Amino acid sequence: MSTTTLGKNRRELLPDCLTCVLLLVATVRFFQIAIYHGHDFEVYWKAIHAWISGVSPYHYTPEMAGFVFKYPPWLLPLFLPFSMASLYTARVFWAFIQFFSIAYAFFWLIKEGVAKRIAILVLLLYWWIWIGHAYSGQITVFCLMVGLWSERNTKSSARFGTALVIFSSKIFSLFTFLGRWKEILQRRFIMGVLGFVVIANTIVFWVDQKWGANEGIFGIYMSWIKAASSGNAELGSEVVRGQMNHGFVAGILRWIPTSLTNIYYDIGVSLVLMVLFGTIWMRASRRLSGSESFAGWLAFGVVVLPLAWSHSFVLTFPLSALALDRAIRIKEKKLIFTALMGIIFIGILVSQIFGNTLVRPIELVNIKSWGVCLTAWALYQSQNLG
Repeated sequence: MSTTTLGKNRRELLPDCLTCVLLLVATVRFFQIAIYHGHDFEVYWKAIHAWISGVSPYHYTPEMAGFVFKYPPWLLPLFLPFSMASLYTARVFWAFIQFFSIAYAFFWLIKEGVAKRIAILVLLLYWWIWIGHAYSGQITVFCLMVGLWSERNTKSSARFGTALVIFSSKIFSLFTFLGRWKEILQRRFIMGVLGFVVIANTIVFWVDQKWGANEGIFGIYMSWIKAASSGNAELGSEVVRGQMNHGFVAGILRWIPTSLTNIYYDIGVSLVLMVLFGTIWMRASRRLSGSESFAGWLAFGVVVLPLAWSHSFVLTFPLSALALDRAIRIKEKKLIFTALMGIIFIGILVSQIFGNTLVRPIELVNIKSWGVCLTAWALYQSQNLG
């Protein structure tokens, strides 16, 4: 091998080596944050431990300031294994689940034809979204993995049913599956989901009678409804209507004098946006592949949420990567710029980089949600022009 060739190979390897080092450092930092923070996961852990100690998992007081277990009763069995571990051990296990979910999303994109370097680039540009999720210890990135897993085999009712049940942790996120409404109406699918709910509620009833607060199924569901509707009043207007809520629901209601305790305004606006974006994407995605269409449904499922926190935007990762990849593939500069701007709006324009003084005004106009719209437009146009 000549000296020139050897030097060329070294120059080509250098960026790859630097990328590997960067990813390794990012991974270590991600685990540090996930293990030593994860305040929302602590809520899950405390709720399950309280439940097996004779206290309702949905018990809350105003002092909790919104940190209440709000997931539906049929998902309680999902968190039961954590009742056997200390908080630290449970956080370690949950950190691995989050990391594996992100890795699964990355390799899903590779299988969908996204160039590896583009997938890595978008992965790194989403850094603040990932660590925001790690800080909270939320379930959203697990929803992302299960959703993409179900999309790998659209004929599997078991996969689809599992995804639907997991996404029900955030009731409004079920909008994501609007594009598969025909499958939802199939008798086999309905019976499968109902079967799961029956089994889950049987477990809940058994645990409640043996170790729990002995509320009964009806009592548990009433406690859940009360806890689930407590968020707005407990969190306050600065959180619910402030810059931390990036969805279009909050963006609209900021301009309308409404009571935070009346959640029907949030529900109403969310439903209207679901109809609007659902109609638009159902038509726009006809020329897209199944995976591209589903990536759009995942992303738009965030912008219509009444409470669209920063960590919720992990669900937009596949759309961003697909949009940039497809735009680069057809070498359309305007669409590459549009996709990049959408990604920057979502993951880069954050107070950790530019400071709160600059970022607050643009977050109050829902810059992340507009970023989703830009990436969706870039993907749609790339397929039209391609």
